[in-house]
Amino acid sequence: MSTFAELLDSLTDHGEGRSTVTITDDWLQGRTAYGGLTAALCFEATRSIVDDLPVRAAQISFIGPVSAGVSLTATLLRRGRTAAFVGVDATVDGDLAARGVFTFGVTRDSALNFAALPMPEVGMPEDHERRVHAEIDGDGSGAPTFVNNFEFRPTLVDNSVDGGAESGVWLRLRDDDAPASAASLLALADGPPPAALGLLGERVPLSSMTWMAEFLTDGIDDGSAWYFTRAIAESARSGYSSQEMTLWDAAGAPIMIGRQTIAIFG
Repeated sequence: MSTFAELLDSLTDHGEGRSTVTITDDWLQGRTAYGGLTAALCFEATRSIVDDLPVRAAQISFIGPVSAGVSLTATLLRRGRTAAFVGVDATVDGDLAARGVFTFGVTRDSALNFAALPMPEVGMPEDHERRVHAEIDGDGSGAPTFVNNFEFRPTLVDNSVDGGAESGVWLRLRDDDAPASAASLLALADGPPPAALGLLGERVPLSSMTWMAEFLTDGIDDGSAWYFTRAIAESARSGYSSQEMTLWDAAGAPIMIGRQTIAIFG
């Protein structure tokens, strides 16, 4: 068993952008780490390459199972005066399991300063009931084990949004030592189930295939704080769903936006 902070701290730097980490079973979704953890570990691997610029965007492809011993290789793709791009490959037993590209950029003065992303009126976390952390059933069904690393307070479910689906939840990492960094945001944003799952009426296997995230802040103050995330499934057909998501802090400021391609096996 590992807390989120302990898992990040266990990442071993071997120099020249290479690092390794062992993922414990309590962070798995079936036979793989859930996408948010994979993305967070890939981001941590970039810190040996670029640690002086805020991260602006992440693009992750989830290619194969990420479990147990993971090797990470970070490569500086380009560094200019104001921006840097870092590629990260995650491999397991020599097989490519995930590939990410992270974009970093300086903070600049600008005449533009807006974010037209108002948070829904959903109250505060204490206004909603805590979701009981589910156990894995004897036949392997039920909630994935990684959800027990979060506290969830669902607030919004609408399965009739122009024929699609919408879900919203307050959530936090159950780890007071979670870092105030993009790693925590990546782990949080992918914590809730996809919005399209609510249309099925039952739990079925699913897997993130791609994830694009854009960071709307230079940093966060508390990695263990409450955040609200809303996901909207805009399309679902042929066994795949496309959804957009937004993450706000407890003050209602938008922190992250993203898009995800999800394979749904049911």
